[in-house]
Amino acid sequence: MALDDTFEKLTAVENGVRGPNPNYSVNSLYEAHSGLTKLGETNTRTVEGQNENQQLTGDDPTKLTQGDVEKQQKARLTIGWLDLDAYVNRHFGNIAGEIGEPRRSSLAYHFAPDMKAPAGNDAYEKTRERVANAKETIRLITEEPDTFIAREIVGKDSMVARYIALFPEEHMEHEQGQEARRAEIAIRAHGSDKFLADTKRLYEPVIADIETRSKALEAEEKQVVDAAEIAKVGILSAAEKAFLMQENGFMERAEQIAEDKSKAKKIQPLTQEVLKYAVGAIHERNTNATANATAP
Repeated sequence: MALDDTFEKLTAVENGVRGPNPNYSVNSLYEAHSGLTKLGETNTRTVEGQNENQQLTGDDPTKLTQGDVEKQQKARLTIGWLDLDAYVNRHFGNIAGEIGEPRRSSLAYHFAPDMKAPAGNDAYEKTRERVANAKETIRLITEEPDTFIAREIVGKDSMVARYIALFPEEHMEHEQGQEARRAEIAIRAHGSDKFLADTKRLYEPVIADIETRSKALEAEEKQVVDAAEIAKVGILSAAEKAFLMQENGFMERAEQIAEDKSKAKKIQPLTQEVLKYAVGAIHERNTNATANATAP
């Protein structure tokens, strides 16, 4: 049961509690991810799939019912992915480090948040702000070029201003390249793997807090509406409900939560994207190493 042995390497017992293995192993990560992916793609309702499942897990289809085979496959997939997720969370910095440059910096740039970092993280916030400013300038160039050019001309020497006005495309191309380079330098000075790990560490609690605030607001709204409808002995009209929402400040809070959710949504795929590219990089290294070993 090689796959079960692989899964076991993801966890360890510390102080009587089973959790993610504190020791990082690139082989454990790669083998577990590959095994789970392969097991999830295995159709145990076919002869070929049952044979493949037996090779992966040791489950003998001649001694188990179809229901037992499927139950054990589901159990391995469910617990295996949970254990792998916990392992990835514990060793995220190491896993980000498996990705080579410039891909790692590109990911750090892509997932750099629009919202300020929690207080007490000045070094990270300084880098994040530099990247955010660069991204905003690039957005302005691509989405509002006329506004960008008008802004660039202000305060420039006469000849420079005329040049920008006559050759706006050339100027925008130059500035876009400069901003992208500034962002890259900031990320790499911080450490692209560290920036990715810091982003995950700092913003996952922020995302959780947004969800908490959203649920609390829903509960408060329901409580206020229930009380008003009971007092009225009837259902509120749309106008009455809208007035109630505004009078209690619910609209402003809802707008702020919606804005925060929109910003947080961009960060949420970070962990899975880093894992995907890390596994891809490990696979490429393994493939190249095998090819070199077998080369004449």
